[in-house]
Amino acid sequence: KTPNIWIPTKNELKARIEREPDNARIVIIPFQARPYQAIIFERKNFDWNAIDGKLEKYIKTRTNTNICDSWVEGEKFIDLTRNNYIYLMTDGDDSDAARKARFIDVLRQFCARNYPNTHGFYVRLTEKALVEDNVRDIIDGCRNLDIVSPDDKTDFGSFDSRILNINTHEL
Repeated sequence: KTPNIWIPTKNELKARIEREPDNARIVIIPFQARPYQAIIFERKNFDWNAIDGKLEKYIKTRTNTNICDSWVEGEKFIDLTRNNYIYLMTDGDDSDAARKARFIDVLRQFCARNYPNTHGFYVRLTEKALVEDNVRDIIDGCRNLDIVSPDDKTDFGSFDSRILNINTHEL
């Protein structure tokens, strides 16, 4: 059984957004079986209640996890004129074997682009969120990617733009 991490995850998301400068562009992409509509705003216009309401709506329905398409959706918001961080926050792994294989190619392509101003984090919210060896090998070999373990309390820093993907499956 997945531990109840929904409230702590939302609290961490809120706290990270609150630490950003007013001119930061924030992009949140909730996902389950598919990426949902991105929530985009400037930090100075941050309205946690509006965001929380949208996230709560998604959590009511439990579906499979689609990490690959969420990552692809996040890449669409990379702005080469700004610093970007992509946080893929998940409590599990992709539930479709074909997407798992495609995710490997997607990560390889991301690394090959060698964005000078973009970094991605695969954030494991629980120990259940395993990273397969072939995915780990790609992430370990890419200067723009890191894995964050459930017990890692590292602050990832402050940048001009954030892309946050949050898996709402089983949270």
